[in-house]
Amino acid sequence: MWSKRIKTHYLLGLFGFAILVGDLSAQKTSGAFQVALPLGATLAQVEGDPYSGLRKWGLSTGIEGVAQLSDTKQLSLGILFQQLGAAPGITERKQDEQNYIDMRLSYIDIPITFHWQFQGQDNYYKMDAQLGFSFARQLSSRIVRTQTLSGGGQEVLPYQEIVDRQEAFEDFVWSGIVGASYYFHPQVALRVRYHHGLSAFFQPVEQDVGLETLSHRFLSMGLRYIIL
Repeated sequence: MWSKRIKTHYLLGLFGFAILVGDLSAQKTSGAFQVALPLGATLAQVEGDPYSGLRKWGLSTGIEGVAQLSDTKQLSLGILFQQLGAAPGITERKQDEQNYIDMRLSYIDIPITFHWQFQGQDNYYKMDAQLGFSFARQLSSRIVRTQTLSGGGQEVLPYQEIVDRQEAFEDFVWSGIVGASYYFHPQVALRVRYHHGLSAFFQPVEQDVGLETLSHRFLSMGLRYIIL
């Protein structure tokens, strides 16, 4: 495990690297730096819990800097607020006799992404493909446990014990990113991204009977306004 101090220093290093790349690109190409304002939603799931499907809605918003590396390639660095988590479907709730958890975790997410632009027309590119990674810091976690009475007492399923283990959640997580954008206008795009956790936000220890390693995966989608 990395210490929090090492992780913080590494995060600052990523900031510095991305800013340096943006400055160098701006020196080589006229109008090479832009600012973008994304606003949208997330559909999230947690790998390792008993639920399936991207069912947990959340907010995704923030600010991004974009450096033009060449005619068709860009590098972006963002600072985003992302709401993630997990929730069961109606069938899963019935299967567990209405014993379930609803999980909400909030993060400051820092994605670094390469963009490949194509289908140029009307003096701008209509589409781009994206590949990158993100480094996120957890802001908060909230897990609601719903239980039904069974045999005069409350039945607690093993995975519901995660409610009492939130203090063990990792402060920092990594994710891989693939995505694409469609531009309606040089300044307005519809963007969809898939994020897959590369590190776990919870690792069970020996006494965590019935709990699994947990990591995030989610879709983010929304509009992106580019300030030219």
